[in-house]
This record gives sequence, structure tokens and C-alpha cells, in this order.
Amino acid sequence: MMYEREGDEIITGAADALWDNITFAVTDDKMLVDDGYTYVNAGFNGVDERWNDKMISEIVLRYGCKLQDREIVHKIFGDNIEGAIMAMIQAVTAVETYLYFMNAAED
Repeated sequence: MMYEREGDEIITGAADALWDNITFAVTDDKMLVDDGYTYVNAGFNGVDERWNDKMISEIVLRYGCKLQDREIVHKIFGDNIEGAIMAMIQAVTAVETYLYFMNAAED
């Protein structure tokens, strides 16, 4: 998997809906978090009205992630950081598809 680690930041080679690299933070308790980036971007881009905590929770759960205080999180099990990164990329991509592209399909 292609990613760089700079301290507590993971910068992946995957692009988000805004064509930025998807990035995560590693917490002291071995969690990957998006630091609310997905939620904040939804607000900046006018799709925050589609954000529904219950729906987003269901989406990210399919990838083994959780929604906590509007942050997408995933536990790093053992030394399997690559697995956690992949799950987070999939969860972020799925949420962005719901927020940005499903909205466009409904118009």
C-alpha cells in the first residue's frame, strides 16, 4: 500500500472527492482518525445537509470503522496499520460517494 507517515500523520496515495490525498492521524490509543476532515469538507462544499450521523455510522460500520463525534475512526489491531488504512480509505470514499455523488444523482 502506498502511504507516507510523518509523525502521527498518515498521508495516503488515495484521493478524496476534492482530489486531496486522504490523510489520517494516529492517536496514542492505536486508532486511526480522519480528525473530522470528511465532515468539515462536507460543510465547506455545501453538502452538510446530507450528513446524517445515523446513516454515516451505518456506512462506515460496513468497513469496520466507527463514527465518533463526527470523526471516522478505526482501531489498529496489532501491527496491521495497512489494514486499518485500507478500511479507513474505503469508509471515507463510501461516505463521500453518499454525500457528493448520490446528491447529484437525485437532482
